Amino acid sequence: MRVVQIGDVASVAPALALALHDRADVICLPLTQRGARHGGAVKVALGPLRLIDAARVARIARSMHPDIVHVHWVPNGVVGLMVRTPWVLHVHGSDIRGLGPLRRYPFHLLMRAATRVVYATPDLARWVLPVRPDADYLPAPIDERTSSPGREWDVVVASRAAASKGSAVAAATVERLLREDPRLRIAAVDGPDFSSLAVRLPFGAKEAFVERLARSRVVVGQFRVPALGISELEAMSVARPVVTNVDLSLYPD
Repeated sequence: MRVVQIGDVASVAPALALALHDRADVICLPLTQRGARHGGAVKVALGPLRLIDAARVARIARSMHPDIVHVHWVPNGVVGLMVRTPWVLHVHGSDIRGLGPLRRYPFHLLMRAATRVVYATPDLARWVLPVRPDADYLPAPIDERTSSPGREWDVVVASRAAASKGSAVAAATVERLLREDPRLRIAAVDGPDFSSLAVRLPFGAKEAFVERLARSRVVVGQFRVPALGISELEAMSVARPVVTNVDLSLYPD
C-alpha cells in the first residue's frame, strides 16, 4: 500500500511513517501554510496563494498514485478535495477546538467531505464526533527509549508559550519555584512568557528535543487542554515525571 501524508503537526507525520515502515510505502509531503501565525485579515488576503499551494501539492500527490492520502490539519483538507483518491483528514487540536462562526461551516464541510476522519487526542471527540460520528481516535506513535543518565536541567517547560496551552500557569509555576530555590536550573522550549524566568531552548530535531527532556528532573507540560500532548508522552517515554492537566476519564489505561 502507498500512503501520501500531506502537512505535519508536532512531527506526527514522520512518526506515523516510521511506525508503518514495514507495512506501507509512506511518503510525506510538506505544505506551506502562508500566514498561519497572522490574524484573519492576513489569512484572507493570502487565501488565493494558499489555494495555489494546495493545488500544487495535490498535483504532486496524484502523480505518486497513492492508495490513500492522509492530510494533517483541518484547513489543509482543501488538498483532499483535489487528490481524486480516498483521503483521511487528521484533526489535531486548535484546528477544530473552539471554532468561530466564520471557520466552523467550511471546516465542518471539509470533515464531512473526507473519506475518513481521525483525531489526535481523546478530548477532541466532543468537537469531532457530532460532525463525523464514524471518526476514530488515532494517538501518535511514541518510541520506547532508554532514559539518559545525566541531568542538565532541574525543570524543562516543554509546552509552547501560548494561551491555548495555558502558559500563564506554567509561568506562575516557574516563578514560584525560583522564589523557593533560586539555584534551580530551569529551561523552556519556547516563548516570551518564560524569557525572564528560564533559559530559552530553540526548537530542533525531535530526537534532540526528547534528549533534552530525558536530561531533566521534571517536565512541565500544558494546562489548558485536559489531554496528554506529544511532549508529555515523550517525556514519559524517557521516564521523566510530568506536571500537567489531564482528565483521567479520557484514558482507560
